[in-house]
Amino acid sequence: MSSLRASGHFSDLTIICGTRTFKVHKAFVCAQSEYFNTKCRTPWPTISATVIKLEDIRDDTAYMIPEEKALDDEDTIERMVKFLYALDYPAREGEWMGTLSIAKLFAVAIKYQIPALRKAAAERFAMEAEAVGGRFDGGVAEFAGAMKLVYTTTPADVRELRDVVEQTLLYDTQLLEKAVIKEALSGITGVVYELLMKKPHGAGRRRGISEEANGI
Repeated sequence: MSSLRASGHFSDLTIICGTRTFKVHKAFVCAQSEYFNTKCRTPWPTISATVIKLEDIRDDTAYMIPEEKALDDEDTIERMVKFLYALDYPAREGEWMGTLSIAKLFAVAIKYQIPALRKAAAERFAMEAEAVGGRFDGGVAEFAGAMKLVYTTTPADVRELRDVVEQTLLYDTQLLEKAVIKEALSGITGVVYELLMKKPHGAGRRRGISEEANGI
């Protein structure tokens, strides 16, 4: 299936993002995304049903913070398209996919209504978050960026990544001493209150964040 995507053979839908064009197949894309299904469902053939240009998410919602790179960046959309064919979003050779990249994938999964990608990204985010405390400073800085993205690009009732962020900060309290984390927290409305409300439950044995997120 990945070879079919790569070749573009028999493509009946074009997705444009920035300078990149993705030749895809409605049978794969529309079956997994209600957003694309709605866009393509038309009673007569039109250009809008065969070519879809993805715009910056800040054009659609009030959640995007101005200083952050657009979620609909080319790399994130490429990973989304790969997932629709392979149910995976492998990193390029030598590339590290940290919490920020995964948070972007989760956000586009919400925006384009792709449940399988939403679930996969949430699980991967939880796994990556477990290692943040012991990682190099770049990993902590990336997590700080992911925090801002999580709380500013999805609705408040979308809890998967929010819960992981809060659990990570509760169990790895040394993260709260990092300047980049403090700065991120100061710019996120409501997260400090959520941490205070959950703090009594954070005592005791440190459970894996992915384990906690899955209710184990």
